[in-house]
Parts: sequence; structure tokens; C-alpha cells
Amino acid sequence: MRKECYMRILRAMTFSEVSEIYHRYLHEYFPPGEVKPLTTIERLWKEGLYYTYGLYDEDILLGFAMMVTAPGESASLLDYLAVVKEHRGSGVGSLILSSLRKLESGHVIMIETDDPDEAKSVSEREICIRRNRFYERSGAVLSDLRTDVYDCPFYIWQLTDGDLLDEEALPASMISIYKYMIPEPDYSFHVQIPKKCM
Repeated sequence: MRKECYMRILRAMTFSEVSEIYHRYLHEYFPPGEVKPLTTIERLWKEGLYYTYGLYDEDILLGFAMMVTAPGESASLLDYLAVVKEHRGSGVGSLILSSLRKLESGHVIMIETDDPDEAKSVSEREICIRRNRFYERSGAVLSDLRTDVYDCPFYIWQLTDGDLLDEEALPASMISIYKYMIPEPDYSFHVQIPKKCM
């Protein structure tokens, strides 16, 4: 076990590796509505605004984190975080987050999680609560900001080893990134930051 922990290394991935995990894992691990087109990821990648890290044990992929930002933006958004099924329950997710916090030292990583109150079943609500507790245990701080993207209501968390974004800077950063990811007119139709109260 000590050797296994020692060999776990988080490293930047190439776009060919990103394309491979996109086709192999994203559609299996995430709801269809949350999987953006690979062409969007490629566009952002070529502009230096999308980056992905993989946690490896030698050459075996254990999990990955995909992140996005916008021009002139210091904060980033955790787009996807996943642990390969065979390696779940072994601390891989927590290790990825703690490593990301060091890599992004002084900067805020914004994290979206599903709102448990919007869950459609008891089991779905339990999953949402477990996911929120995971991020809390990993050092993320829940903000008051709530968003809605393509009819998916989200909690917004902040993970950093520095100062948190304040109540004005946090939504401004989210808007900046989402407007760059989802150009008009789709942004106005499908993104609410902050979420409108009905």
C-alpha cells in the first residue's frame, strides 16, 4: 500500500489523452445534459483555457479532473472530476483535489454540485448529499451563490489555499467563464447566474 500511494502522480494530460477519456468515460460517468461537445473542449484547449490532469499509478489512470477558465480570469471552474470505477473508495478523488489546490495555489477553483432539494428521488438526493459532503471534507467552502445551467440547478463551492472570492467577484467569475464557454444566444437562454427565484 505504501508503494501504491507513493507512485500516484497527478500530471497534465495531452489532448489525445483528453479525447480518449472523453469517449471512454464521460458519457458513462456523467448525465447526457452535462457532457459538452468535444469540439467545445477542443476550442477552449487550443486557446489555452481548458486543461486536464490525470492521476496515475505508473501508467494506470486512476482518475481525472478537467478545468476551464476564461481570458483574463484568475479563477477556474472544475468542469469534470471522476474516479475510474475500479479505483473508487481508495482516496483518489480526495488526492486529486488536494493536488489541484497546490497546483492552483493562490487561485480559486469553483465547483458545481447538484442541489439536493431539486433531486427527483430519495436515492438521487442521497447521492447529492454524499457528493456535497465529499467536497466539504476536501476543504471546499460552500458559497451562497446558486446557478442554473441548462435546467440543472447547482450549488457553488470554492476550493483554494488563499482568499475566497467575495459575493461580487464569485458570480462575476462564473459569468465570465460561462459566457466564454457558451456564447450568445445560448447563454441567455440556458444560463442563470445567479439562479432566478421563481
